[in-house]
Amino acid sequence: MSVCKGARWFASALIAGAAWFGAISTADAIPVFARQTGHNCQACHISYPELTAYGRDFKLNGYTFGVAQPIPFAIATMQGLTSVSKNQVNLPGGGTSETNSPNSRFEVQQSSIFSGGRVNDNLGAFIQWTWSGLGGATHAGMDNTEVRLVGRYTPEGDLAPELVYGLLVNNNMSMQDVWMGVPAWRFPWWGAGVPPGRTGPPGPSAAAELDGALAQRAIGIGVYGWWRKTIYAELSMYRSASGTLSFLGAGQPKDPNVAGDKLAGYNPYWRLAYSRDWGYNSIEVGTFGTHVRQYYLDPVTGLIDAPANVYNDYAFDAQYQYNKGEPWVFSATTSYLHENATYSPQFGASNSSNKLNEYFLRGTAYYNRMYGLSLGYVNITGSSDSNLYGFNSGSSVLGSFSGTYDPVANPVGNGNPDSSYWVLEANYVPLQNMRFTLQYFMYNKLNGVSGTDQFGNKPSDNNTFFAGIWWAF
Repeated sequence: MSVCKGARWFASALIAGAAWFGAISTADAIPVFARQTGHNCQACHISYPELTAYGRDFKLNGYTFGVAQPIPFAIATMQGLTSVSKNQVNLPGGGTSETNSPNSRFEVQQSSIFSGGRVNDNLGAFIQWTWSGLGGATHAGMDNTEVRLVGRYTPEGDLAPELVYGLLVNNNMSMQDVWMGVPAWRFPWWGAGVPPGRTGPPGPSAAAELDGALAQRAIGIGVYGWWRKTIYAELSMYRSASGTLSFLGAGQPKDPNVAGDKLAGYNPYWRLAYSRDWGYNSIEVGTFGTHVRQYYLDPVTGLIDAPANVYNDYAFDAQYQYNKGEPWVFSATTSYLHENATYSPQFGASNSSNKLNEYFLRGTAYYNRMYGLSLGYVNITGSSDSNLYGFNSGSSVLGSFSGTYDPVANPVGNGNPDSSYWVLEANYVPLQNMRFTLQYFMYNKLNGVSGTDQFGNKPSDNNTFFAGIWWAF
């Protein structure tokens, strides 16, 4: 048996074992990890999903703290109303088209079943299955899921381990992280709109490969180490969600021309971070990145070409938290991501290669853990590509043109991906497992347009208001 095949079978056995232990067990109506550890949700989270120092320790130790529960299940639901400032886009040549249907209607956005937690001292899991009903397009499938097998080195005479190390398996590149600067955990964490690359109201056309393109479409197996709760290092390898571990992508629609469904072999993801906790304070600075090779299926011949698209993403991030608890809690995160991408001629991009830059900034404050306010800012710049980011790409409602629109000579514009926007969010948390949210997206620039394009569309047409409730039990 090859090393890679052996690793897949071992990872599959880990996940099957964790699921079996989770299933053989009168469910209590509180979140699964709080029940396991005996702590309330605020011990692990500034505000879900942002982790505290204890929450980071809990996750990196494989979810093994506390007492294994007979039925480790929890349920969460997200419901709300989304309203886009202008629900129609002015089309080239006249007429309009609806861009966000339905608009201003209350919906159950998604509901999830969670399982996992401690299996024994060295094995734990986080398992999520989600049903989504946005826009009437219902869908259910495997969501963020990971299993960890951990070990610890504790010098003689010490009470705490000097080194925590482990093996992990997951289905979303960067979800294994414990800081909020990586794409899987960037603000906003739910609501009307979402960071680039994820489903939401009309927004930026451009997004890096790390921005969720591989979520539940690629399976990763990795190793990591955490030394003295200070230095964290990880190397994981991701491949298409097929074969032995294909169940980790269960329920996800498959398309051989969608990123992640036909990855070329194993693709690395790496992470290095320095963190320090003192008093009520904690800081982190780090870097992460990936090298992804994606096959392309020729629509004429039906044959898979040699590795076609190549994405090199690298990023830097930093985080600060002040977590005294009462009356104030503060946190802030920033990250910068740069992507170099090269494409197969058959992929359809206008350029053989593109560059993309993404800058994120977010600050959060909570008073008495009940009243919260967050402000986020996103700025995206990059190479213009009329085929990837053009007006008629279907990705957004706006496009910028280098000249006069012509349905034959200039039908898609110059494809400028430059975008920037703010996100303001207010939260009320009457119970530790219930949150009411008001959220507003305000676009300054969208797909190269900062004023009004020649068809009368403005970035502010996409400004989006959201009011909703998140409830876990």
